[in-house]
Amino acid sequence: MDMKQTILTRRSCRSFTGEQITENECTALLEAANAAPVANGNYSDVKISVIQDQELLAKIEAAVCAAIPAVGAHPIYHAPTAILISGRKGEGPNAAIPYCNASCIVENILLEATNLGLGSIYLFAVPAVMQMLPELCELAGVPSGFMPIAMAAVGKGTDGLAAREADRTKIETVRL
Repeated sequence: MDMKQTILTRRSCRSFTGEQITENECTALLEAANAAPVANGNYSDVKISVIQDQELLAKIEAAVCAAIPAVGAHPIYHAPTAILISGRKGEGPNAAIPYCNASCIVENILLEATNLGLGSIYLFAVPAVMQMLPELCELAGVPSGFMPIAMAAVGKGTDGLAAREADRTKIETVRL
């Protein structure tokens, strides 16, 4: 799929078959993640955890449901793989940098998932709750001094992917 087609096709998938992604698909997603820009080239400030252990995913979901009942019973939407992006804790004017880095990384993952014909969704509430639970961070491989920031849930979607119209959104733009 060409890049424009990938961008027009990418959407949030909230219904997965439960079938695990292949090792080749996982490798492609991680290659895309590693191709993302990171502030000042400090790749040591970012860690990626690939979570495919269904018991751990269930623990994460239970913790998120307990903290934010409005997210529903399955805030990871039964995706068989969750890719967690953690960043080194920042302070002062640099506090937002880990969030910027994680967003770039997750977007690359989501675009590559679409390119591979996989469903995907950007999850923010899940890692936000995980930030408050050190034991869950440890289980998810988040190192000391880092915090969970963003997550991509990935798997085979129950609905197919189809391109949308290029002008489907109308973001107000100011040109100076």
